[in-house]
Amino acid sequence: HRDLHRRRHSFPTRRSSDLFPSHDTIPTAIGATGTTIEVTEDSLTLKSSTNIYSNVSISTYQDHRMAMAFAPLSIKVPIVIEEAEVVSKSYPAFWEDLKQIGLQIEEIL
Repeated sequence: HRDLHRRRHSFPTRRSSDLFPSHDTIPTAIGATGTTIEVTEDSLTLKSSTNIYSNVSISTYQDHRMAMAFAPLSIKVPIVIEEAEVVSKSYPAFWEDLKQIGLQIEEIL
């Protein structure tokens, strides 16, 4: 079992503006979890954190990539992904497939 929250990860990108609706979207969502991210023109670097907030609400900004990017966080802590249905744009079975591998997912009405 790897302790992912104690590592520093850098994900090379094209440009942040190519990936998400606004330059502030990811840092805002990451900040809500109690962690921080450094954004440059060509990378996103998630900083180490030993305390991830639970039960935070993550806005997708109607972007399926936001929902899919934050879903794995639920392995560590319970979270709420707003507008989770946006994944149907690219991967309609996304939530069902996550259930198949053991993630606990429930719809909140």
